[in-house]
Amino acid sequence: MILLDTHTLLWYTHKPEELSPAALAAVEKARSAVAYVSAATFWEIALKVAKGQLPYVLGLPGYRHALEKLGFLVFLPVDEFTFIDAVMLKIPHRDPVDRILIATARRKNLKIVSCDPIIRKHYRRTVW
Repeated sequence: MILLDTHTLLWYTHKPEELSPAALAAVEKARSAVAYVSAATFWEIALKVAKGQLPYVLGLPGYRHALEKLGFLVFLPVDEFTFIDAVMLKIPHRDPVDRILIATARRKNLKIVSCDPIIRKHYRRTVW
C-alpha cells in the first residue's frame, strides 16, 4: 500500500506527465485497492494555494470532494503519536509535512510515492 506525497497527488490529478513511470504505475495499481493521503497534505496544499503557488487548485473543499469521487483514496488523520514520531526522526529534513509523511508511512507500514530526494534517501520504501 502507498502514501502519496503532496506533489504526487497534485501531479496525478493535474499533471500526470510529471510523474515517473514507476510512480504512475504505483498510483494506477492502487486504483484497484487503496492509496493513502495524509491530512497534512491538505494543510500543505492550503498553504501553497494561499501563497498563490497552485493556481490550478482554486477551491480546496471542491478538490477534496473530487479526490473522494476517485474512489480509491483514503484520507488519514494525523494523531499525536505521528506528530511525536515526526519530531523524533533522525533525519536532516526540516519540512514538517515531509516529516509527518515519513512518520505516517513508518507507523502504517506504507511505501511513499515521492520524488523528494531527502525522503528517498532516508526512507527506503519510497517509489519514484
